[in-house]
Amino acid sequence: MISTSFQSLDDVLKEFDLTMGLEVHAQVDTKTKVWCFCPISVGQAYENHYVCEICSGHPGTLPVLNEEVLNKAIRLGLALEGKIAPKINFDRKNYFYPDLPKGYQITQFKNPIVFDAKMEWDHTDSKKIIRIERIQIEEDTGKSTHHQDYSLLNYNRCGTPLLEIITAPDFHHPDDAVVYLKKLHAILKHLHICRGNLQDGNFRCDVNVSLSPKGATKLGTRCEVKNLNSFKNVEKSIIYESIRQANLLKSRGKVLQETRLFNMQEGKTYLLRTKSDADDYRYFPEPDLPSIFIASSKVKDILSQLPELPDQIKNRLQSDYGLNHYDASLISQSFDIVHYFEECVRNSSDPKNYAKKIANWILTELFRFLNEYNKEINDSPVRPKELVELISILESGKISHKQAKEVFAEMFDLKKSPSEIIASKGFEQTSDEGELKSILEKLILNHPKELEGIKSGNARMVGFFIGQVMKQTGGKANAQLATELLKKLIDQQ
Repeated sequence: MISTSFQSLDDVLKEFDLTMGLEVHAQVDTKTKVWCFCPISVGQAYENHYVCEICSGHPGTLPVLNEEVLNKAIRLGLALEGKIAPKINFDRKNYFYPDLPKGYQITQFKNPIVFDAKMEWDHTDSKKIIRIERIQIEEDTGKSTHHQDYSLLNYNRCGTPLLEIITAPDFHHPDDAVVYLKKLHAILKHLHICRGNLQDGNFRCDVNVSLSPKGATKLGTRCEVKNLNSFKNVEKSIIYESIRQANLLKSRGKVLQETRLFNMQEGKTYLLRTKSDADDYRYFPEPDLPSIFIASSKVKDILSQLPELPDQIKNRLQSDYGLNHYDASLISQSFDIVHYFEECVRNSSDPKNYAKKIANWILTELFRFLNEYNKEINDSPVRPKELVELISILESGKISHKQAKEVFAEMFDLKKSPSEIIASKGFEQTSDEGELKSILEKLILNHPKELEGIKSGNARMVGFFIGQVMKQTGGKANAQLATELLKKLIDQQ
């Protein structure tokens, strides 16, 4: 029976140092597979439809590297400030599993395409730097579905190109692991390297977790948690695995090196197999693929075509538009969101003053509706020009903020312009100072008791007068303007 003396991650971290390394498998967004000309299966497709002799492992077939995979691997390496190998080789990783029809995986063992890369971000008062030891090209396996007394195999995914991105053991808290994964995910999508749909398995993570006594120089035995496909599951699996290992060390004094799976329903990890080392895979050079020499001119050409990266965009949004760090970080995570935001700014009459208001509407109302309807920002029925028009009308005082939200909802649902919706609903506010002043003067004259209430500090009486104004204008009065006029008239008493 395992002791349960550790109940939380905080309990564990009081007694142990937590160390983690991450391995991300990112499917490369290409038209064809990595070693053959089969199309990449996207979305729902007939099982075993996108399969040929090469990706299904028929004897005598020869693989040919998809050059686009090579180019995108170099692109990612340069974006992460890595070194590009002048010469690469491929290797066979030998293991038998039903969803790997060749009986081996073509990967890179000795000479990966990228090495010595890194990622950094602001961390309290310093920079957090994560070392990325290597990025290698390899192939995905097929997909198994398990039923009560049988399993089915779908080889459509087999041979889909992967980039495996392997970090040093530089993580010591699940929060940092999640920050890293989100930033890497954003970079991969931004560079059009990976579709990034976690639910479809485009972006999967393995986490190596180990504990060692506080201050120890030697790392503890690691356990690998495989195929995590959400940021939340990464966090939950690390917490559970840390507590599990801490209780094992406390009660038995030993953790075995294992590969484990995370059950998201139960929030627990389960043993898949005892961990294999490199020797167990019997790596040897892939005899059917020659060495590839990467010209420095090719690397320079790809470097010259790198777009502005998310962190660079975030800094520019802060300096050029005065956005705060939080808003700039959210907008810069997607090139499509950045494009939408900047298109809005270009359509505004006063970019510097409108930028913050535009960011606020995108990150609140627009994101809320996109999430609700499961749409990407490129598919938004509310286009940048129309959003700016709505914000302009709101700023002019013609409608209230509450009315603006209602108009936005109809813009999203009905695909109409804000002006059309405002006219059809009769929302336009009365902002005629003469009319509002005349109404307020009569109200002040007819309600001396309520007037004295305001003068004696009863703020509720302000609401009474504004309520009466709204009643007399059919709810169309500009409440903010009416409140300002009321204050001026009282000051004149």
